Amino acid sequence: AIYALDNSYSVYKTIDGVLWTKLPEIYQVKSIYGILPSVATDSILTTINDEETLKFAKTSDFTSFHVMNAIPTDFPITQFSTANIKDTTIFWGKRMFLVGGKNADDSPNSKIWIIQEKDDAIFTSGNTAPMPTQGSTLFPYDQNIYMLTTSTENKNVLYISEKGNGVAWHLADSLQALPSSFNYRTNASIIVDEKNYIRIFGGTSERQTELTDVWRGRLNRLAIN
Repeated sequence: AIYALDNSYSVYKTIDGVLWTKLPEIYQVKSIYGILPSVATDSILTTINDEETLKFAKTSDFTSFHVMNAIPTDFPITQFSTANIKDTTIFWGKRMFLVGGKNADDSPNSKIWIIQEKDDAIFTSGNTAPMPTQGSTLFPYDQNIYMLTTSTENKNVLYISEKGNGVAWHLADSLQALPSSFNYRTNASIIVDEKNYIRIFGGTSERQTELTDVWRGRLNRLAIN
């Protein structure tokens, strides 16, 4: 199933992407962050309003919630991008990354966050980002975390955090740089398909218009016929 949150904090569910059903409200859901890898069972991580306190909560289908600790005051609840890494061989290899977005007071988030579950609590670590992150998009690729973001020259660039480190980031080298014909954008959608192609969908242009193009690329060594 796929779940979506609207501007009124109602949660919708779809199986086919065509028919959407509004779900009953158990808690007011403020954010849906995505799948949080866990030592036990992976769950959907959310922020809920629990008696006027914003708290992390895990759920599998939004019919019940496991309410956890309060979110940090400077933690984003809207317009963010997330990606996760799950390395089953090591404990710390199960985590989520978050960039961009706005906090509960509507101030912009300037940190790169690492999110992990431990001892029935959600632990967060935020470090000031060395690059612009508003409107950026995270995605996992080749066992690394990539970030499509903007540079000071009003163009898009790719940053990489090796092996899902999340703390150290560097610009992608020339072999992984975006083509010169790539139109500037923010808030793009990115997926990696079964043949290891990175597909970049749409986004918002420099003139604040919605783009409808699709770009595709992959590392040659990851080619699958």
